[in-house]
Amino acid sequence: MKSIYLILDMQNDLVHADGPNGKSPLGEQVRERRVVENTAAMLARARAAGIPVGFVRVGFSADY
Repeated sequence: MKSIYLILDMQNDLVHADGPNGKSPLGEQVRERRVVENTAAMLARARAAGIPVGFVRVGFSADY
């Protein structure tokens, strides 16, 4: 079986406390659920296990 650990939507605009969503309900959920810390821990586990890691970055035009 082939596996990949795929990480989505972890850019600063969405998850960083100083990003546009940092003070929104989304930002509160990110902190309460420890999304950044949990993602970092799982990323380390995947790398240690030799599982390939992929990142998906969402990008928007300036007028979106």
